Amino acid sequence: MQYPTNFPARINFLVELTIFATIAAGFHIIESYVNPTFFRIGLGNAVILFLIRLKNFKLAAATLGLKVFFGSGVTGTLFSPIFIAILFASASSFIVMFMFNRIPKLGPVAISIAGSCSHNLVILGFANIWINNIFSMLWPYFILFSIFSGSLTGLIVFYLEKYFKPIFLKHLDRV
Repeated sequence: MQYPTNFPARINFLVELTIFATIAAGFHIIESYVNPTFFRIGLGNAVILFLIRLKNFKLAAATLGLKVFFGSGVTGTLFSPIFIAILFASASSFIVMFMFNRIPKLGPVAISIAGSCSHNLVILGFANIWINNIFSMLWPYFILFSIFSGSLTGLIVFYLEKYFKPIFLKHLDRV
């Protein structure tokens, strides 16, 4: 978004961060109340992947952190074992999506599926700490669900890129 030139770039960044973090955390909170199990589609990650695809990694990482903190704070899981699992899973998903985004031929659907698989496997790894051998029983289902949820999130990002990328590239600062 373009603001008057007397606005420092830091303020522009904070305004953009507030907008994107609010959208991502809102999706996180809505999904937590609609489906309180581990199986969530991850619509908040569409915002993160969209920012990664726009090459705005600093904004994407900050948005991810705020999404996890605000989402967990509102849902009452802040600083609980679930929060720690979601924090590590989201970080792993971000790293995987960031790395896969560097491969030129991959589109948002493939990148989203990879991030979803990473996120769900880390969550399942944390669940394995509390329930022995759950990883070996559930990982095929988690992978199948990751393909479904990653495809849906990737399609959302595909259409965001198709229709909104020119607008965002024109107005987003590259801070």
